[in-house]
Amino acid sequence: MADLSVITVNYNSGWFCSNLVDSLLDQEFESMTGAPGEIEIIVLDNASPDDQHHMLDPLKQKGVKVVYSDRNTGYSGGNNEGMEHVTSDWVMICNPDVVLMPDSIRMMLNALYSDSSAGMAGPRGWLDPGFHFLLPPVESVRLSSHLFECAGRVFKSIGRSYSLHRSRNALPFWSGGTLQESGMISGYCFIMQTALARRLGPFDTGFPFYYEDNDICLRLRRAGSKLLFVKGTRVIHFYNKSAGPVFDEVLEKYYRSKSYFFKKHYGALRHFIYRKSAEYIKKNIDKLKGYEYERPHDLGELSTPPVLEVPGKRRPNVVEITLDPAFVLAAGRIHDEEVYKMPDLTWSALDANTWYLRILDEKCRKILGSWKWKKTAPAVLPPAYGELKEMMQ
Repeated sequence: MADLSVITVNYNSGWFCSNLVDSLLDQEFESMTGAPGEIEIIVLDNASPDDQHHMLDPLKQKGVKVVYSDRNTGYSGGNNEGMEHVTSDWVMICNPDVVLMPDSIRMMLNALYSDSSAGMAGPRGWLDPGFHFLLPPVESVRLSSHLFECAGRVFKSIGRSYSLHRSRNALPFWSGGTLQESGMISGYCFIMQTALARRLGPFDTGFPFYYEDNDICLRLRRAGSKLLFVKGTRVIHFYNKSAGPVFDEVLEKYYRSKSYFFKKHYGALRHFIYRKSAEYIKKNIDKLKGYEYERPHDLGELSTPPVLEVPGKRRPNVVEITLDPAFVLAAGRIHDEEVYKMPDLTWSALDANTWYLRILDEKCRKILGSWKWKKTAPAVLPPAYGELKEMMQ
């Protein structure tokens, strides 16, 4: 019997899934008795439209349980189906487009072993293989924050205030330390007790895509369990690599999931307010100018990373990058030099798209400078796990 089972739901992301498996098989951790831990890996292919057998079948030779579902039951349904194959006392839910560097599982499990009131542990995540930009924490869904964001799409002053508020909330997660209690753990990677996961679902299949993690975290908190954010871990989430090819479909599921969340947890009135405000934003997004509250310096089309002089004399600063001109959701890092240049490995991981970058003061209360550019070259496939491990040594 294994000590930890890992479930990953594959959907047209065979290379990333195989890379994840390599990183999982390289993990070393202890069981609760202190003995060397054994890992069980379950890959469930969620009726991928493209044949994945040539990428997934070789994983069986590495001891991986590969299950092919005959229908797409969504992210929630796929993980719930994967739970049927779990044989261990602890389970990790993990996206296929994730890589875990050495000791990440050990740190999360040790955090759970040492605190009986903890219901879930999740890692600190990076956006890129250069370990340059940290992912933002996923915030708990509240009607007040939703309306604050909507108002920021309409009014420039509110948009600026909301984005800085979000940055200040992210700062503790980007700063030093080893462990932090959190109100929310992102669903791309977390560990919990198998018995608890089965009792909770773990996921509600009413969520077609997104917000199933908000749902399970809220249910855990209401049951009195702690959520632990383990800062010492090093995990990369190549964000939306599996969802990217069907982005329009995913976006529609995003709105449906958020609507379902409000209906399930906050009652008819709040659900009505959410639905009407969301409909207004979706209908008028091309006309709204609030999200353009900060006119960035346009660098035009770029094939190489820009070199930017950091405004002001005080250090350190916070650098954020996003696809959203409103900076509602942005990756970030603490920067302590007079000039900012993105590493080539990070630059190559960015998709060909219009990117926004800004530099804030160390307390995230003032915008010191902002820029945008259109990256002309497409993202390069990231280094395989073995190469990443060598780079870290």
